[in-house]
Amino acid sequence: MRDNLDLLLIEPSLDWEKSLKIKMSMRIEKDKPVREGLKISTGYIISSVKAAGLKVKFIDMIIEKVGLNELFTIIEENNPMVIGMPCFTFQVPVAIEIFSKIKKKFSNIILCIGGCHVSSLPKKTLSDYPYVDFVISGEAETSMPIVLNRIKSGLDISSIYGVFTRGSEKDNEYYYEDVDNLPFPDWSEFKIKNYAGCLPHIGSVELPLITGRGCPFKCIFCCRQSGSVCRRRTVDSVIEEIKRNVKDFGCDTITFLDETFVLNKKWINQFMETMHSSGLSKKIQWSCTTRVSSVSLDLLKEMKKAGCYYIFYGFESANKAVLKIIKKGITPNQMRTAAEWSRQSGIIPTGSFIIGLPGDNRESVLETIEFAKNLNLYSTTFPIATPFPGTELREMAEKGEYGMKIISDDWGEYLANDFDTYDKGKIGHLISDDLSWGERIELQRFAYNKNPKKKLREYIDALNKNIRSYNNG
Repeated sequence: MRDNLDLLLIEPSLDWEKSLKIKMSMRIEKDKPVREGLKISTGYIISSVKAAGLKVKFIDMIIEKVGLNELFTIIEENNPMVIGMPCFTFQVPVAIEIFSKIKKKFSNIILCIGGCHVSSLPKKTLSDYPYVDFVISGEAETSMPIVLNRIKSGLDISSIYGVFTRGSEKDNEYYYEDVDNLPFPDWSEFKIKNYAGCLPHIGSVELPLITGRGCPFKCIFCCRQSGSVCRRRTVDSVIEEIKRNVKDFGCDTITFLDETFVLNKKWINQFMETMHSSGLSKKIQWSCTTRVSSVSLDLLKEMKKAGCYYIFYGFESANKAVLKIIKKGITPNQMRTAAEWSRQSGIIPTGSFIIGLPGDNRESVLETIEFAKNLNLYSTTFPIATPFPGTELREMAEKGEYGMKIISDDWGEYLANDFDTYDKGKIGHLISDDLSWGERIELQRFAYNKNPKKKLREYIDALNKNIRSYNNG
């Protein structure tokens, strides 16, 4: 029986300086973060493992500037029973290379990997990467403590929901139903001050929060990593977590990571009422992601009063035929209206359009780029359509629908936003008869040039000026 660390969680990087440089390059402004927030799935795993009386530690190799030699020293000092890495698709090659080096130096340590990529390809991950001992498909908060306790007791783990070992016959992800009973994410293992935030904000400490898991919509480019059935927490549970974040961590900004924040109007109204009655609307500003078809002017005004300052919309395309193909279920007119309503409400509107969706050609992408410019958003991103595992888009491309073809399964290529990386000799991942990889990169660069970055403070000032004019006019 070990007396040392039960679980070491790692955010992987082979070159923290390069990884940090890429993070900084994604910023809209030099002092405003983008995707530099804490990973909430890791926070949940830490809290669940601790609640089971087990010992866990987290190392972010990028934020903490940890190289391989430093990582080996940490492993030697803590003697973990299991090392785990929750990964996005593009992180898998890096994680596997680090695992291979760990296994050669510490052969007795058990290695596991999880995250949305593995959830889609659990058996393939095991067959492709011999250094991985097991994977977790789906949500790991409840399964990981069971795994650790069984390993400590010398028991088999293959029967645990969502856990895959070599030779596993099952083929299921695991999603926890009663999300209200999960312990709040534990941020004590993170160096919070080093995480600037997921979205641009003017606050000092931003923390992520999820009010529900699962998305009922059928967009073909999304793997729906939390499943297709929405499991919503109670408003009371969410409010208690916000209070905890304020009290224990000095939080003044929340970013809600729900795939679609506005799903249930009764829930959102109760949430906003409670934000007011608890006084949190005066202490906390928050951002969220939702659909243009889910909002109204009155709702957005109430969200603003309850503390919402920033909202992200997935627009995807301005071409009606493409929108139908990708099963988005919205219209360009709804996009215009949602952006305008957001501005009228004093909420900063931002959004994303995807380049190279099925049905796209040069003309449809140029139509989308021009449409985006006219929306007058604070920030517009233009990722390239990426055939992630578990998506209908990938299935369509594998069948050659709409002339699409997958040209690489090098997961390190699956960085849909970083066109500077692609310029350095990379070949990309998806092409079609109508759009080569070079054309996709060219159009992405043109889109960003056509929609230049704005300054947050100037955008807010202009927003407030327009609101005064609107109210007076």
